[in-house]
Amino acid sequence: MKELVKLFKKKGVFNTFHTLSQFDQFRADKHMFYQKLNEFSNYNSFLRVKKDLIAKDLLNITKNNGVANIELTSKGKRMFFILKELNELLE
Repeated sequence: MKELVKLFKKKGVFNTFHTLSQFDQFRADKHMFYQKLNEFSNYNSFLRVKKDLIAKDLLNITKNNGVANIELTSKGKRMFFILKELNELLE
């Protein structure tokens, strides 16, 4: 439980999950991701947690033909839906 609390104390984690949830398959071109993120936060919030999310296998960044894509991994998607369900229980 400590790991979960430690991870979600960082604002960028919520921002990243929230932003990617607005895209099909929780996957976005880096520029589209930053554009959507900047509507309510700034990209620094993402940069602060990017390494942690990758290390915990929740986020993946790939390049295809020079275009970087940011996506939640299957583990990240599972975590997103669990957290969404928990939030609905509290409403």
